[in-house]
Amino acid sequence: MSGVCENRVTRLESLGYQYVMSRYRTIIAFLIAPLPIPILLSAGLQALDFADKSPPPSLIDFLEGILFFSIFALPQAYISELALGVPAWLVIRHYGVRAWSVFAIGGAVLGMAYYVVYDVARYVAAEAFAYEFVRYEHTRDLNPLHPLLAMPAGLVAAITFRAIVFPRKRIGNPLELDKSR
Repeated sequence: MSGVCENRVTRLESLGYQYVMSRYRTIIAFLIAPLPIPILLSAGLQALDFADKSPPPSLIDFLEGILFFSIFALPQAYISELALGVPAWLVIRHYGVRAWSVFAIGGAVLGMAYYVVYDVARYVAAEAFAYEFVRYEHTRDLNPLHPLLAMPAGLVAAITFRAIVFPRKRIGNPLELDKSR
């Protein structure tokens, strides 16, 4: 009888451990998910420069772009993650969705939503306060460039988030004999 009780206690302890680990994993995912965005934006900017027949991109330009977008894009990414990503995560978690496609589509939609919010804020500021975002240096740097870069940025962040929150389960070697028998 005591073996059954010990088994239940062990099972409950492992469930508690899994709950705590999944909570930490979610927090870590929210902190890490936006980090690939500066790399993606820098690569996108290099591709746009290359398409405009400017001098060929260099590694230094790419690294400068990563530094630039780390300074100007990451704060916006974390704010939009709090405003848009956390509610989306609560809905996804409530329904128990784990599909990669849902995270990819949701990330692209949230990236586009960020771009739309930026455009609306720019329009309202221009109309209400006669303030043109692109004219002034500090707000020009906050420009998310183009929806074709905002959508992939959201997609990459969402896929990164999904990969951290739901890691692949390790499956034992199928050739190894089961020792519990």
